[in-house]
Amino acid sequence: MLRFGILSTAKIGRELVVPAIQDAENCVVTAIASRDLSRAREMADRFSVPHAFGSYEEMLASDLIDAVYIPLPTSQHIEWTIKAANAGKHVLCEKPMALKASEIDAVIEARDRNKVLISEAFMVTYSPVWHKVRSLLNEGAIGKLRHVQGAFTYYNRDAGNMRNKPELGGGGLPDIGVYPTISTRFVTGKEPIRVQANTDRDPEFGTDIYSSVRADFGDF
Repeated sequence: MLRFGILSTAKIGRELVVPAIQDAENCVVTAIASRDLSRAREMADRFSVPHAFGSYEEMLASDLIDAVYIPLPTSQHIEWTIKAANAGKHVLCEKPMALKASEIDAVIEARDRNKVLISEAFMVTYSPVWHKVRSLLNEGAIGKLRHVQGAFTYYNRDAGNMRNKPELGGGGLPDIGVYPTISTRFVTGKEPIRVQANTDRDPEFGTDIYSSVRADFGDF
């Protein structure tokens, strides 16, 4: 049984990931960590989790957990993924793991050095539906793939939300623009050879709020 610790009391963990882990047959949530111990205990009590920690470092140092789920703001993903790996914990980190491709090399090095598993929490790569799509494309069951079109949008004007704070990794592309990209890359097994984008930024927040992106994957 894989024992998970949850690094923060973020909404996505509370509402989606923790209940899913608790429902699984091969893992369990053993600990919740927050910079505020009372918040960690409140969430732990809600899900009948036995342990609560008042700091992330304290939980990573504990032998009560085998793995961590990291739903922190995007700007903190690399830092805490590496810290968790260095503590000998397996890592499931919310997407996107990094804001720059160059940051991934340090994660790979930490993974290999500590002999742990590190995975980015994209539902696409785990969903049976998307595995079936990839299989159908590989078999040519729906003919030759020529074009993929995707759109993702929502309305959010909350100044306190991390998605509207550039310093925390906010913006439309890091939050939801990654989904059309990861879906296409996953089902085709290909990487784009050329990318063009037009982006508008919010005059108040400074985050990207609209992007039109064309990615050329070559010959499918």
